[in-house]
Amino acid sequence: MISFTFTTENIIGVITNRVDFKSVINGFKISLQGQFKARFSSLILFGSSARGDASEDPDVDVLFVLNKTDSKKDYFKEALPIFSQFLIKYGLYFSSITKTKAGIKNQNSQILSNIASEGIRCERSVQFKPIK
Repeated sequence: MISFTFTTENIIGVITNRVDFKSVINGFKISLQGQFKARFSSLILFGSSARGDASEDPDVDVLFVLNKTDSKKDYFKEALPIFSQFLIKYGLYFSSITKTKAGIKNQNSQILSNIASEGIRCERSVQFKPIK
């Protein structure tokens, strides 16, 4: 089982030349919350954007966590209009992994280990907090 605990504090230092990065991520999260409503649990930023070493035009790696899922439903397809909107509006490509809370706890993988060590949970406001 993977534990999402931080030993150091992560800070996002990425601001693109187009917009404030934190505001875009916050808007992305709010859009997902609106689409998925009670199914939405959290959005976790990881990869180069979370580490603060992203290039000027990074892809944005996110773990999209749902409270529960229907195995027959294609959640990427449901979220695709949101991904497209943010690509067109801000020029940011979101690379997404979708998991349930239970799926995270029960799966042991390298990518989830990496997310646990570098990920930043996007809270309700524009503030970002390390995963605890």
